[in-house]
Amino acid sequence: MRKGLTVILLLVASLASKAQTMMSQAEIEKQSYAMYMLGEWDSVIAIVNLAHAQGIDYYYLQARIGVAYMNKQDYRKAEKAFAKALEFNSRSDFARENLYYAVLYSGDIDAARKVYGQSLPIVQERIELKKLRIVDYANVEGGYKASTDDPPIGNIYYGGLGLSHKLGYSFSVYHMFTYLSQDKYNSTLTQTSYSIFPKLQFSRTFSATTGFHYIGGTFADSSYTDWAFAAALKKRIGSFDILPLQFSYSSLNGETQMQLGAALAWYPFGNPNLSTLTSFNYHFVPDRKYPVVKQSVSGKIFKYLWLTGEFVYDDEIVRFFGETPLTVNNSTDLNNYQLSLIGTIPFSQKFSLYGIFMHENKDLSFTTLQYKFNTLIIGLKYNL
Repeated sequence: MRKGLTVILLLVASLASKAQTMMSQAEIEKQSYAMYMLGEWDSVIAIVNLAHAQGIDYYYLQARIGVAYMNKQDYRKAEKAFAKALEFNSRSDFARENLYYAVLYSGDIDAARKVYGQSLPIVQERIELKKLRIVDYANVEGGYKASTDDPPIGNIYYGGLGLSHKLGYSFSVYHMFTYLSQDKYNSTLTQTSYSIFPKLQFSRTFSATTGFHYIGGTFADSSYTDWAFAAALKKRIGSFDILPLQFSYSSLNGETQMQLGAALAWYPFGNPNLSTLTSFNYHFVPDRKYPVVKQSVSGKIFKYLWLTGEFVYDDEIVRFFGETPLTVNNSTDLNNYQLSLIGTIPFSQKFSLYGIFMHENKDLSFTTLQYKFNTLIIGLKYNL
């Protein structure tokens, strides 16, 4: 390690004098290869960056710095390096295989599958990708939503079942069925919904997700039908996921509504161990136009515990979780704000347990009253 630090100090010192920064390509090749073989990853990164500053770049430099970033767990920078290496040598099995793992470890499974589908058979044979199945994974969840006010507004019981399908290496579909019931105003509300989310991975860095929700329910001897269509685009650029479009168009409670906005996800260390997501959506409903701001922070707390904290200001119609328009809020009682905490515990490669706690501050429709809802949902996910 001391040898690696010495090399870094010498390289940094040499930048102080332009006369000393110039290194021949042969010297760069020699030093970068030596540090690569010693596993001195910081030194490899420093040498390659110095070469780039001098306008020197070729396949082996990108391959070495890619491996260095993989060992530093900065998978986003590793992805960029291996993609650049493939520009120098498009038939490199080494670069293609490591590009797959860099994208996979960055947390984007669908983008990694796209890389796999574009790989030569010899590369695919070395990658341990599970075979395509009719059902990729299934999840089941249930929960309870309770009012904290007296008298209570009416508690809600909820259940849901979801299935995911991988249809080739570029297309996937997730769909979900839910049921809820609530005692409200001396009547019982029951509601069922079916949602489907097709996703198309156009390339390693660009994807589109759509969603369609059909909701049917009964309340006080009457029935209702709601629906919503939504779409989102995602572009991977360096340490960011840019979502330039989050859109929905819906018919809820007899009113046509629309929302339009964008979001930005940031992975400061180039891996999913810490990320932030900021979104801004403008909502258009009859007689009202208003912005909705959402901020979340996600991180790996322990080896088997991932947490996401989220704050939403104002009433979000279609609730986007990243690029997926996962749920629809068709309550006539509008949210003032919402706080959520989501935890995931992966027990094994097959099973994971997740829980969602949500606190909502709401306006009671047709009144000036406010009340609060606390929701707890527990779910189990099984990877086939």
